[in-house]
Amino acid sequence: MRQIHKPFVKNNSEREGIIELRKLAKQGKFDKILVTELSRLGRNAYQVATLIHEFTELGISIVVQSLGVDTLSDEGKANPLVDLLIAVINQFSQMERAFLVDRINSGLERARRNGKQLGRPQGTTLEQGDLLKKYGGLVRDLKVKILVRKAARIHGVSTVTV
Repeated sequence: MRQIHKPFVKNNSEREGIIELRKLAKQGKFDKILVTELSRLGRNAYQVATLIHEFTELGISIVVQSLGVDTLSDEGKANPLVDLLIAVINQFSQMERAFLVDRINSGLERARRNGKQLGRPQGTTLEQGDLLKKYGGLVRDLKVKILVRKAARIHGVSTVTV
């Protein structure tokens, strides 16, 4: 049986945006954080709960736009009902993600069993030397610190190619 690899998922300690948010929070740069949904705060229920707890300890409220809730009251106290709501929704989100991953993996496995070629077709990738020849101007621009999007636009390629 073929082993299905789990996708690489960064912990909050590896996510640049979360690292910066924590740093600014500790410096007292803001008192509220607005997120569109809970999943923006972490990749699993534990990460989300830990981050909410950390910000609560710092007196920083998190406003979850999709739920229309604020983790702290106007007096700066945690709302137990909101805590419960967030915990339940967080668990459902994690379950939903697990189901999605299972469906994707089962579909990929079925495609493999049926002989479907997954990924790039054979022979469509270039060796490193050939890539450097083909995109020499692009490489030079990147070395002089031109931004990826700007370099892509200048050379008429996608940012993925860059």
